[in-house]
Amino acid sequence: MAKTRKRFKGSFKAKIALEAIKDFDTLSALSQKHDVHPNQITTWKKVVQTRAVELFGTTKDKEKVRNAELVPKLYQEIGVLKMELDWLKKKLES
Repeated sequence: MAKTRKRFKGSFKAKIALEAIKDFDTLSALSQKHDVHPNQITTWKKVVQTRAVELFGTTKDKEKVRNAELVPKLYQEIGVLKMELDWLKKKLES
């Protein structure tokens, strides 16, 4: 029988992540206490730590975070468009 995936509310994730950041308990202890895998707690902890800049940063900080996420996507799109353009030029010549 397949296990169903557990779903957790955002408030629960935040609570556990903050407990992990405080380091009062080990990951193992938190995992047993809340019945959550330690890797999941680590993931939530990293999310809180990386997104804290967005919460408390200035507008410039928020723009930098958004741009850092956007730039790789834009370069990928440019690459796709360049390949399509090269293909169309090749087809037009033949």
